[in-house]
Amino acid sequence: MDELEGESGHFVAKLNGRNLLITYDTVAKTGWRIVAYTPLTELYADIGKLERLTVLLFLAVLAVSFLVSYYIARRLSIPIQRLFISMKKVEMGNLQERSAVSGSDEIGELARKFNSMVGRIEDLHDRVLAEQEMKRRTEIRALQSQINTHFLYNTLASIRSMLPTEPPEKVDSIIVALVRLLKRTLTEEGEFIPISEELENLRNYVRIQEARQGEHLRVEFAADEGMMHLKTLKLLLQPIVENAIFHGIEPKASPGTVLVQGGLSDGKVWFRIRDDGVGYSELPRPEVDTDITALAIEQGSGMGLRNIRDRLRLHYGASADLIVIARAEGGTDVLLSLPAIRGPEELTA
Repeated sequence: MDELEGESGHFVAKLNGRNLLITYDTVAKTGWRIVAYTPLTELYADIGKLERLTVLLFLAVLAVSFLVSYYIARRLSIPIQRLFISMKKVEMGNLQERSAVSGSDEIGELARKFNSMVGRIEDLHDRVLAEQEMKRRTEIRALQSQINTHFLYNTLASIRSMLPTEPPEKVDSIIVALVRLLKRTLTEEGEFIPISEELENLRNYVRIQEARQGEHLRVEFAADEGMMHLKTLKLLLQPIVENAIFHGIEPKASPGTVLVQGGLSDGKVWFRIRDDGVGYSELPRPEVDTDITALAIEQGSGMGLRNIRDRLRLHYGASADLIVIARAEGGTDVLLSLPAIRGPEELTA
């Protein structure tokens, strides 16, 4: 073989139709050469086995990597995601939310601290709400006491003015009307009463004033029957009618009329107390109907209106409104708009 050059080496040759890897080496002492013949098919078979083993090993490593990743996700990513979802719920205002993440690692400790923090925030929130509610009720009682005192003073003054001129029977009937009015408005608990009762209380008050004013005063009622079962604030209309009588009709030289209207519109209860009195002396008669709410509330005679505005704000917030209109034709309109409710619980629903 000419290919056997040098002391050792290897080459590929074809012998008897078979491809062989021929390797040779020379024995130094004897000079003999050792030649080995290895079929290439056997060598390639070993390489194929190695490739298959490599592929299997790669798949095994990939599977182990997936399992390790899944384990890490279960131990780290998923708890963090759950904790994040709980934080988002708290951010949206749900202070009852608590994280279900547990464990002895850092994430479990973070979840416990989060739950403790939210619990303290909820306690503080409830305490602030309770304090605000207590303050609101105190303000309501103060306003109610103020309007009760003002109303009672003016009513007793009206009865006292009748004593020298009116027969005892008439004065007695007026006192009976006052007793009924006081029984309904000053002794019953709660700020809200049915509109039917509020209008009946107002009629009792009007009887007292009509008896005092005689032919000089007339009060008319025109209210929608469909609103009578709904609730309204107690003594809401009486101060407005009182203002209309004392500051609108009484100073007028000729007889005057007060019209009390009420109805339902777009989920709201509305009232209009209209008088044809002298209007507000601080304001010349306008050429067109003019909103004078700020003037009417701020002037000395506007204590009742200011009280009503404050009570509306405390109970209804921005969903109620009070507007005073000076009419171009003379007289004043007071407009009230408030939510149509069957009970005060609907205001916080």
